[in-house]
Amino acid sequence: MEYERGITRLRGTWKELVFGDGAKADLTAMFHPAYLLRTPEQKRLAWRDLRAIAQKL
Repeated sequence: MEYERGITRLRGTWKELVFGDGAKADLTAMFHPAYLLRTPEQKRLAWRDLRAIAQKL
């Protein structure tokens, strides 16, 4: 199942979520801020994720 994959493998991929009323939203996985505080070397990847979200918007 998709949720059994780790966050590192999920980040960078996009999924479309369809709500009951037909509204849609694009979703992507990101690292949790607390994780980034503990492992600052991952901030570069988080910044890429944020730029990808901004570009999608």
